[in-house]
Amino acid sequence: MSFATGTELDRNYRIIQMAGQGAFGTVYKAESMLTGELVAIKQLDYSDFSDSERDAMQQELSVMPRLSHPNIVNYKTVVTDSQNQRVYIVMEFCEGGELSEFIRMHKNRKTSIQEEAIWKFTAQIASALNYMHSPFKKNSTVSGKIMHRDLKPQNIMLTKAGDCKICDFNMCRSVQAARAKTLAGTLAYLAPDVCSSAGYTEKADMWSLGCIIYQMCEYSLPFYWNGIEDIHKDLKSIQYRPISSHYSDDIRNVVASLLVLDPALRYSASDLLSHPRVSKYLSDQASGDDQRQVHHGSHNITAPSPISDIMAPCPIYESDTPAPAPALVPNIHPPPPNPGAFRGPASAGGHQPSPKLPNQQPAPVATGPRSLQNAGVIKTPAYKPPKRF
Repeated sequence: MSFATGTELDRNYRIIQMAGQGAFGTVYKAESMLTGELVAIKQLDYSDFSDSERDAMQQELSVMPRLSHPNIVNYKTVVTDSQNQRVYIVMEFCEGGELSEFIRMHKNRKTSIQEEAIWKFTAQIASALNYMHSPFKKNSTVSGKIMHRDLKPQNIMLTKAGDCKICDFNMCRSVQAARAKTLAGTLAYLAPDVCSSAGYTEKADMWSLGCIIYQMCEYSLPFYWNGIEDIHKDLKSIQYRPISSHYSDDIRNVVASLLVLDPALRYSASDLLSHPRVSKYLSDQASGDDQRQVHHGSHNITAPSPISDIMAPCPIYESDTPAPAPALVPNIHPPPPNPGAFRGPASAGGHQPSPKLPNQQPAPVATGPRSLQNAGVIKTPAYKPPKRF
């Protein structure tokens, strides 16, 4: 089967199967009839796109071909079918599928993701973000910092070797000014500062990474919001359930340093790359632009088969109007854990924590023998700036 576009796409590529479907289009697994190479072809039918969706498509077409990093999906070419109002983006095919499927596979099997695998993924994602967030990029004509703005497991692909690659840049922005002010992203991974009238920086991507690391540990999200108004309401009192003791204090501390309400105090990608548990997965600092390249090591990670017909959580389409939220106040402490129970990975003893009863209310923050600390839920500590290594 081939594409019926009347373009070189028909002659050069053969469709094997549909590999996935998201908010912006359909992705096909295909084979180059010239080289036999497997590729992914993203089909965007823009005939019914709104102005914001067309803008998102143009962002991806503009930015992605000019980025070059081992942990960013390599885009090969773009083919436009003007008659049918479709665009086809040809990129490398990642046989391991989405990180979300990798997480789901372990959750279904009731097995924990090995901590070293989580550190490896964290290092590779942070390396790509460090490259994007740098104003000067090696082997790229893109100037200014690039914010992904929709980082989530569905937008992170795994190779056959088990390495991470960021994809889907339709929400990204190349930022010349100090702050962005438009609302964009997927609610579950959205940093509270994105909802602030003061604007936000590339640190919003780091909040999303904190949510992803938490999800790899717990198979649930640290926060569940029904809408932007929930984020506004909880702006100063966001809590999440602590990560299982099955994982180390190091990984819990890294998540706590990423899920910090004040973006000025939140870990940057560079901070994260300096952490000893992260830097062990990085080769020597690359010359020229201070970008670190990932080496794959010998740690084996089993990836799931490529997905089919999986709908990713829909992103919030970008709004040209800043969200009507108050500016973040300075010196906000890191968010404490949420006493609400979530089902996480099996503990070392092989059992799951009991879910919270539907009508059970969280215990109030208090002092004394009935405090949250004594109930196994950590109260907000006094904030200490992230340690530099």
